Amino acid sequence: MGSTRSQINWISHLEDGSKIEVRANKFPKRWTLKYRLKGDLDWTYDWEAPLSEWETLLDALERRYQRRHASIEDLKEVRAVISRLKNP
Repeated sequence: MGSTRSQINWISHLEDGSKIEVRANKFPKRWTLKYRLKGDLDWTYDWEAPLSEWETLLDALERRYQRRHASIEDLKEVRAVISRLKNP
C-alpha cells in the first residue's frame, strides 16, 4: 500500500491477465483510480475501473480508518461509487 493518506497503491490484473499497478489518489476531496502495466512508466488516467478495484480501495480505507489514517468521508465516498457501480 502507498505511504500517504491521499494515495494508496496495489497490484492487480487486467481482464487479459496483464499485471498492473493501481494507484488511488484523493485530490481534491475526490478519489480517482489510475493504472499502469507493470514495468511501464506511463499511467492510464481515463480508466473506468471495475467494481473489484473500488472494493480493494474500500478494504484499504477501512483498515486505515481503524488506525485513524482515513476519514469517514473517504469511506462514504468510495461506498457511494461502489453503490453506483452495483446499481447503474
